[in-house]
Amino acid sequence: MQTPQKISSSIVRIISGGLLIASLAAFCLPAQRADAVNLGVKDSDTPPSNIQDLRAGTPGSNPEGLTFAGTTLFFCANDGNTGRELWKLPSPYTRSELVSDINPGYLSSNIENITAFGNLVFFSAEDIAGRELWISEPPYDRSSTHRVADLNQNGDSDPKDFVMIGNAVFFSADDGIHGREIFKTSPPYQSIELVADIWHGAHGSNPRELTRIGWMLFYIANDSSSVEIWRSDPQYSPDTAIKTTNIARNGDAEIYDLTVVENTIFFSGNDGESGNELYKLEPPYNGAVRVTDIAGDEPKTLMTYTINDTKPDWITSIGSYVFFSGNIGYSGNELYISKPPYDPTTTFIVDDIFKDFGSSNPRNLTPVGTTLFFTANEGIAGTELWKSVPPYDDDHTNIVADINPGKNASDPRQLTAIGTTLFFTADDGTYGRELYMSEPPYEEYTTVRVADIYSGWHTSNPHSFAALDRTLYFSADDGHLGSEIWKLDGSFYMPSTGFAPNRVTKINPQPKESQYQDIGSVKLAIPNLNVQTDIVGVLPNNKGWDLTWLWNQAGYLQGTAFPTYEGNSVITAHVSLPNGKPGPFANLSSLKYDDPIEVKAWGNIYTYRVRSVERVSPDDRSAFRHEEGSWLTLITCQGFDEASGKYLWRMVIRAALVEVNPGS
Repeated sequence: MQTPQKISSSIVRIISGGLLIASLAAFCLPAQRADAVNLGVKDSDTPPSNIQDLRAGTPGSNPEGLTFAGTTLFFCANDGNTGRELWKLPSPYTRSELVSDINPGYLSSNIENITAFGNLVFFSAEDIAGRELWISEPPYDRSSTHRVADLNQNGDSDPKDFVMIGNAVFFSADDGIHGREIFKTSPPYQSIELVADIWHGAHGSNPRELTRIGWMLFYIANDSSSVEIWRSDPQYSPDTAIKTTNIARNGDAEIYDLTVVENTIFFSGNDGESGNELYKLEPPYNGAVRVTDIAGDEPKTLMTYTINDTKPDWITSIGSYVFFSGNIGYSGNELYISKPPYDPTTTFIVDDIFKDFGSSNPRNLTPVGTTLFFTANEGIAGTELWKSVPPYDDDHTNIVADINPGKNASDPRQLTAIGTTLFFTADDGTYGRELYMSEPPYEEYTTVRVADIYSGWHTSNPHSFAALDRTLYFSADDGHLGSEIWKLDGSFYMPSTGFAPNRVTKINPQPKESQYQDIGSVKLAIPNLNVQTDIVGVLPNNKGWDLTWLWNQAGYLQGTAFPTYEGNSVITAHVSLPNGKPGPFANLSSLKYDDPIEVKAWGNIYTYRVRSVERVSPDDRSAFRHEEGSWLTLITCQGFDEASGKYLWRMVIRAALVEVNPGS
């Protein structure tokens, strides 16, 4: 088996407003001691609580589709009086309010596909006109909630798969004339336009998996000759749609799992000869190339094992690495990795979890920082939670916890990354399916059941996760109130932080297990402060990020987005060093709006521009909020108090990526 190379990049996918399990106190060390900080991460001793019994009695209001728009939580529910309608839960999150009774009286509008773009909430709903596209704008009440248009005047247009490009929202729908095709609505969102008519006539091309790259919209569609990937560019008119692949040539290419890595789309496809394989679609997007091919060593037994195709599934990425569940060679269905340049020679098995001819069937691939979580069955513990960490080989792939001991399976589902915490549901065989969480370093002792919400063997069925700041919201049934909205507050402690300035603080040698990671010659430069330093990776553990030995280096807090990749990358450095001298971030507070910050990596210079400079309290978690696009957040301590031996404040600098240029 080939050994994967060291990962050079990573990106974390976080629910908007992700649950943050670390306070800013983590980014400076005790003034008198250099022990690892204790974040006091949320544990199972603090149970979740019900927010409101919206519908009295055991039936419950059955809230679904929990989605945040800004700080307001939206969901569909039935209070027993108005049917299933759109509701909102504004701050301070104690009482829900009906947004609008769209289908008046006891009838239900059956809200679906709730999607927030900024402060706009789009969804589909049923009224006298059928199921159509609706929008709700601040203040989110009856007067500001309306149907965008009656697109299908003879039935339901059933809009779904919403994607925003610029200020236009694209979606698939059936207007009753063209069949299901691509449409869009633009401000003031009171009309709908046809974007693509791939299969002319009333049949429709049934587009799905709408995917955005820049101003381009990609989707899978059927033009009557084959099912392929299509693209719509500005002007987004029906006569400009372009077929970008021609895999099957005759028939259904069986394309699914469109996954974007930088500007390349990976997907599973079938050319009609080799079966389902992994393909890539690269700029200029005028043809796809097969990544996987049947390969592997012959079995050492006389058994005959017929291999038809790879059947890649659950395609996901961490940085430039593409992971998938598939069958290559004679190992059965296992976890695989593909690296640049993405061809058969750089695509290989991560670990043969179920040895020999068995299949572990990896599913639910979910990245949290550089850690890839998935469910698998190695033939001993049943289907349980597993993880793989760099360099992603058999020595770095293991089961996280055997939640349902023995061969019985806990069957983890709904794996959801919120900040650096993985939430999921599982059944331990005793308490039914309940909510679980795993925190760094993601071992059995940091993986716990949050609570037995429905006491005993019953199942509370937690689902529909949404998060804001450090609070997780979800729907669950405790057996008394029925299915209602619950919340779980993250808790933390406020340790003393920061090396004291102008004095020497003795620190112990750095233990082997606390060594920082080489992330590939990545440097941080702040021209206006004359700062240039290496960035090292700091792995979290159950006590937090230990920054004792950073000295003049900057620390990338693993679990946040990797520098230069989409998301919010958090980087810290000392304001004062253990020897009492100024650290790299001693003058961080002097930065101003639009000042440049550079990340130098892989022969390029990524230039960010400062967008905010804030002094916040040590327990402020806003610095960790998720961002679309590539952002840097720089954090250090400020305001050392001699009396308490603590830093009273944190400086938080937020910067957005504005340009990328070749390095000198």
